[in-house]
Order: sequence, then structure tokens, then C-alpha cells
Amino acid sequence: MRTAIKIRLKPTKEQEILFMKSCGVARWSYNFFLAENEKYYAEHKKMLKETEVRKHINNVLKPTTHTWLKEVGSNVMK
Repeated sequence: MRTAIKIRLKPTKEQEILFMKSCGVARWSYNFFLAENEKYYAEHKKMLKETEVRKHINNVLKPTTHTWLKEVGSNVMK
């Protein structure tokens, strides 16, 4: 027999905002990876590794143009 426990979250306004930001960053990072992978495959005829794209985001984009990525946890993009 399996039992389930239903949990209802009641986030504060700040937590709601953080949830929304996290969802947006997750969606952006997924779409960014797909676009970069598509470009790389067209040029090299092989797939790009997820770790390479994550390193590019963390080392190049986060410190310069995409500082808003720092507002959420590091595991969101994974």
C-alpha cells in the first residue's frame, strides 16, 4: 500500500518572486543550451557538452552582461 501526503506551500511575496525568477532562469538556460548546441552541431557535426556551456555561462556571461543570473541559486541552471 502506498500513501501520499499532500503539502500546500504558502510562500511569502519574496519567495514567490524568487520562484518566478528561478523558473525564468531555468527556461532561459535550457533555451540557451539548445541554441548553442544547434550552432555547434551545424559547424562541427557533433554535440556540445552541457558542462562546456555551463562553464561559458558562469565564466563569461554571469560576470559581464547577465548579472541577473546571480539572483537565483546555482542549481537552478543545472
